Amino acid sequence: LLNERTGFFTQTTGSFRLSLRTQLYGMFPVYFLGIKGLRHVATPSISYAFTPDFSKPLFGYNFGYFEEVSDTTGQIIYHDKFKGTLAGATPNKKSKTIGLSLNNVFQAKLGEEENQKKIDLFSWNMSTNYNFVSDSLKLSNLRSSIRTKLGNLIRLDLSMTHDFYKTVETNGYFKRINKLNRLPRLINARISTGFKISGEIFNLSSEKLEE
Repeated sequence: LLNERTGFFTQTTGSFRLSLRTQLYGMFPVYFLGIKGLRHVATPSISYAFTPDFSKPLFGYNFGYFEEVSDTTGQIIYHDKFKGTLAGATPNKKSKTIGLSLNNVFQAKLGEEENQKKIDLFSWNMSTNYNFVSDSLKLSNLRSSIRTKLGNLIRLDLSMTHDFYKTVETNGYFKRINKLNRLPRLINARISTGFKISGEIFNLSSEKLEE
């Protein structure tokens, strides 16, 4: 049986995370509708995250956060001493993942050299991760988003989710299997838009009303 204990107890947990990121630039000489050139800014990044299983010894050290106890039926339970406390439950699942992302921004240069300005045409961001400790389906879905503005009035946002794995039908239900598609399969897409109308368009001065 579990016995409630009072006193001062410490819980030491942690995780490790490392990330790397860089930026790549590409220039394209395009002259069309006043455009003097296109620029592509790509920002690839990779991250590694590790969280150990604190129910097992780490580097030869046993944290002692878990204990074997028996319930009223005599069944053995692996109990977390900190579960239900303000400290929170102790992580007992090992996690080891690599995250991959690629952010793209496409820009255009307008005007002559002395009055040249740069505008963002659209952005395209993608991300996924790979779970080393998963038994199967180690790759998570590919999530991407495209955002653009048409002038200062209309905004368009498109978000998509692609699945790397194949599916099979069993009794009318589709189940993912541990086989990769030749190309990621689109499973979800959502588009949203917004527009802005300036109040000055409908503003009538008092002088015009008097006329």
